[in-house]
Amino acid sequence: TVTNEAIIFFEEWGKPIAAVTGTRGKTTTANWINHFLNLKFKSAIVGNSPENAFLEVLREKNKYDIAVAELPSYHLEFPSSDIRPHIAVITNIYQDHLNRHVTLENYARTKANIFINQNNNDHLILNADNKWTDYFLKLKRNGKVVICCGGGNHGGDGVVVARHLSNHYIPVQILLFTNPEREFHLRELSRLSSLAIGTIQKEVAKLSSVDLLI
Repeated sequence: TVTNEAIIFFEEWGKPIAAVTGTRGKTTTANWINHFLNLKFKSAIVGNSPENAFLEVLREKNKYDIAVAELPSYHLEFPSSDIRPHIAVITNIYQDHLNRHVTLENYARTKANIFINQNNNDHLILNADNKWTDYFLKLKRNGKVVICCGGGNHGGDGVVVARHLSNHYIPVQILLFTNPEREFHLRELSRLSSLAIGTIQKEVAKLSSVDLLI
């Protein structure tokens, strides 16, 4: 069996883990999560520097309640059922590491290993301003999905719809079933997003598995 230090850490930690991956912003995001968690828990940051090496932190696990793991793509290359963080964050996907992954889709699919084994008590946080969020939403997953919506018209149609739903406080469920408000909201979303109503209906059906838009 081929393994790595991240997989060993997940196997042996035995406590909640929040894990962060992405092309840009991993270290910043992991450090902020760790900072806020330490206001209430004893949290360890792991994987983002030689000083916080996975196996070194693992030796001191009795000191901590939770860990925040930074996971570059090479730590996610070997699919393992042990990689199952309670909270998984994908900051973004941009063209990088193609010498290792050959195609951008292979790279994104490797990153997706951070959430593939989650169950319905876990959470996946995605970035509405990154076009690869649509790709992740299409993959099989069990964790509750949270989409963080920013500004602009970045990403695919689904991301644009998600952003407008969030910005205008429109629950996804209102657009899934026939009700007096449905047609009004569809027309308004079409006006705001410049997307056809048929496109919005198709994307809303995909977003039915998204638990929270923030």
